[in-house]
Amino acid sequence: MPPRTTPTERQKRLGAELRKMRTAAGMSADQAAGLLGLDRAKISNIETGIRTINPERLRTLACNCDCSDPAYVEALVAMAQPGGRGWWERYRGSLPSSLLDIAELESYAVRMRTAHTIHIPGVLQTSDHALELFRAVLPTLPESEVALRLAYRVERQQVLVPHQATFALFTTSRRRSSAACLFRQMM
Repeated sequence: MPPRTTPTERQKRLGAELRKMRTAAGMSADQAAGLLGLDRAKISNIETGIRTINPERLRTLACNCDCSDPAYVEALVAMAQPGGRGWWERYRGSLPSSLLDIAELESYAVRMRTAHTIHIPGVLQTSDHALELFRAVLPTLPESEVALRLAYRVERQQVLVPHQATFALFTTSRRRSSAACLFRQMM
């Protein structure tokens, strides 16, 4: 598989976990390369998220690093599997990759905890509230960019639909940052 130009946060995390496992076992990148039948550069690319690793090689590495937690290894294998193209890929090249990383991570999450001191979390904002915030906080953005970000923000909310999500809003909900009618819609 060809190298990626910009790995996602999920891919970077997988690579970091593999590097941590390898170094904890006292194994050098050259030793890992020899074990997996790869060159050292490919090991480096795997550990930075630029290249993928197949499940067999991942399990071989874990076994030789004396990783005795099968749940951890299977979680790494799941992270290494190509997840297909998520809905957020439509926005690649149009929105910052950090926003796309958020959507990808949320799509795999079983639980989310966020702390926001000023605003309601984006995934919980109504489109009217988000639009008002975009115009106040990012006034120099052209309307087309605002519309794109708004569509992305609304689409992010789909992650909450199948899970009967429970969430709590604390002191932030007492500070209004938009018109009262928009704020009531969110609550």
